Amino acid sequence: MASSFTHCTRHRTLIMQLLPASAPIDDKKVYVNFVRAQMFVYHLAILFYNCLSINGCEKFKELLENYEFLEDMDLTLLFDWEHKSLCAPQAFGKMLVD
Repeated sequence: MASSFTHCTRHRTLIMQLLPASAPIDDKKVYVNFVRAQMFVYHLAILFYNCLSINGCEKFKELLENYEFLEDMDLTLLFDWEHKSLCAPQAFGKMLVD
């Protein structure tokens, strides 16, 4: 199962890294929405914690934050409500309002 999850995470990271550098941010958001729409809310929670790990913090965390990838994440799936502060607020899009 771990290797399957690693494959999925690498796949999503690669897609997000391949977003056209010259495209306006709104166009990039369309691609990210397409990738995110293929995921269950539980996957988003797992990706959240993965981006905080040694394996994900270098590249993946920045991508999640820059593209508001967690905006549909169910925050009740966090082990602790305070964990949301471990990522920049923009990772959660407009849904994170304190």
